[in-house]
Amino acid sequence: MARLWIKGEAGSWAGGRIALDKDGDRVWVIQKMVGPSRHNITLQVDSERKALIELARFEEDPERYSHRTVKQPIVLDDAAISDFIAFKNRAAQSKKHVFDAENYLKRWQELFGPRDIRSFTTADLLAWLDGRKPWTKPQSGRKHLLIHLKAFTNYRRSGTADLEINRDPSLALRMPAVRAARTVKAKDYSIADTEKLYRNLDNQAMRDMLLVHAKTGLHGSEVSRLIFKVGGSRVDVVEGQGAISAVLHIIHKSGDEHLQSIDAQTLCAVQRLVARGYPPDSGHFHRKLQQLCTSLKLPAMAMGRFRHAFVSWLSQCGKLVHPSGGEGLPLTVIRDLVGHRNAETTDVFYRHQKIPPMGVVPLALHHPQDPVPLASAAARPVASPA
Repeated sequence: MARLWIKGEAGSWAGGRIALDKDGDRVWVIQKMVGPSRHNITLQVDSERKALIELARFEEDPERYSHRTVKQPIVLDDAAISDFIAFKNRAAQSKKHVFDAENYLKRWQELFGPRDIRSFTTADLLAWLDGRKPWTKPQSGRKHLLIHLKAFTNYRRSGTADLEINRDPSLALRMPAVRAARTVKAKDYSIADTEKLYRNLDNQAMRDMLLVHAKTGLHGSEVSRLIFKVGGSRVDVVEGQGAISAVLHIIHKSGDEHLQSIDAQTLCAVQRLVARGYPPDSGHFHRKLQQLCTSLKLPAMAMGRFRHAFVSWLSQCGKLVHPSGGEGLPLTVIRDLVGHRNAETTDVFYRHQKIPPMGVVPLALHHPQDPVPLASAAARPVASPA
């Protein structure tokens, strides 16, 4: 079986040459002329002693040996997943992407079990995905299941080079068709509908995600960076600053830092999510919201649109809360007082205040199972609910 990405030569041995693979490890290759036939066989061994044993077998019957394929099974077990995850980490993939890859690959273990994945056909994979016999139900998260399986098999084809392209059952699997662009819809939701949705949501982590999105207007990726502490993103608890209980420090890929002040209720929700270590599965969360909106006769709501709803609420009925309960001046007034030519200059120097003002909207999110009473929520670490 040929290895890919051979980088150089390391010498010769009795059977032919010794090459170097992409990791700098030695690879023994049989190179022999037998009659009119030239044999060039890469051995799957890790020492010259084992290579010599294979050479002896080759010399007993070169023609039969040259077509013999002795391959180790490729099993999607925990060790194989760990190896793939280590590759993802070396490639500097985001923590959320790595987390999703591990979890979706573990779901494929239900199908593959201890068998060599090369023993499966594309039809076997489709039967499992679609819930056809012997399986009883279709799989949720089909797109992500396909993405991560195809990434794994591609790694085994080109990275470790032990999966032949004609033996890869995932190669013929097609990704779901991209949906046509939807008609642009209004992106703001009413405060009353949001409060009703929160009151009827029975999952604590989902309530926390809804609360953080609705009361901060953060992007989903920004919330994930907080939860996974990407790039040093963190939550700083503050005291004696009136309604402001903490400041979120979100570090973007560009290195830019976004600061946002939050109240005690939002702080508790963020701390629970950070203690949990990962956000709710986005696909399951979306389906849960749609089912709940249907049962409550609410308009369909999506987490990604609460940023627009938050901006709309701020423009309609929001107020600005300053640290220590003070009343800060607009940048245009500060510009005139300090003699800057325009407010942009003032903004450049003072946008990164240690505790920025907080935008507040009259949004009352209550649920009887919230672990911290809203009236007494304190700016202290909050234990993750069981």
